[in-house]
Amino acid sequence: VFLEKNRAQAMPIASITKLITSLVVLDHTNIERFVSVPSEALVFTSVPRLRVSQKISILDLLSLLLIESSNEAGITLATYLGPEKTIGWMNYQAKSIGMENTNFVDPNGSLLENVSTPLDLYQLAKYLYFNRSFVLNITKGIFDNDSYKEPAFNFKNSNLFYDDKNFVGGKMGITTGSRETMLAIFNIPFDEEIRPVAFIALRSKDVYTDIIKMVEFVKNYYQFANE
Repeated sequence: VFLEKNRAQAMPIASITKLITSLVVLDHTNIERFVSVPSEALVFTSVPRLRVSQKISILDLLSLLLIESSNEAGITLATYLGPEKTIGWMNYQAKSIGMENTNFVDPNGSLLENVSTPLDLYQLAKYLYFNRSFVLNITKGIFDNDSYKEPAFNFKNSNLFYDDKNFVGGKMGITTGSRETMLAIFNIPFDEEIRPVAFIALRSKDVYTDIIKMVEFVKNYYQFANE
């Protein structure tokens, strides 16, 4: 750990929640299956995309969830799996990867009761990097087109840094109660070696600036000692 503050304090995480939602979806569905959009999915979201009874693949819903932070996609996926089951699986998934002080109550992070700690989110970052790089790739808008069909939408990526060559992946969020949040992984050069480093910001007033400051701090003040 290079720098930390309030590592064990539980705080609202907003749409970072959708990273866990995506893990549950990957574990319990065939992402090539098409599902129908329910009427309850037409909730407030930054980029409205879906229509009631529209047929859409789970992969496209995952992409909407992670790239555009679509609340409509989150509700559609949770409805397909079963809302109560989805929340139960999300909390089980969190505990299974060591997120002991995390709790979820909805698939999108809309409510303030979706909470986690910087330390727990670090556990999530490690799990994604080593076990679910597919999810991180989607947050950058990268798809394995050899395995799956082209996306159905021309996505507008809401994740900061998605076009930064050193950004491995991550998710940002914003609500009135949580302020701005982000979990981001960057490749950082240490002398001749490139290493992945996770950066987590919660309750930020300006998450872009806060992440940049942390990245620059690590670049400027931490290098391998000469033997």
